[in-house]
Amino acid sequence: MRWHWLGGKWVARLESFDDSWKALASFPELITELEKQDGKGMTDDIFVTILMQLGFRDLTNYKDPDLKEVCPKCGQPIGGKS
Repeated sequence: MRWHWLGGKWVARLESFDDSWKALASFPELITELEKQDGKGMTDDIFVTILMQLGFRDLTNYKDPDLKEVCPKCGQPIGGKS
């Protein structure tokens, strides 16, 4: 999720690189929940709440930037430095 100043307010835009479309497609529940917020003024707090309700976990080790997060569906490491 990226935030852009548009029309005098901050608005959310979901972005996905082409090598992650398969992963994005594996989370239809996320798209469904985002659709429910359509036009209501998405905030970062709402987005985090949606992710947490869908089973995502914040595994960020704020002291170790090399820590990799884990996909809640498949358990595979994601993120971090490669």
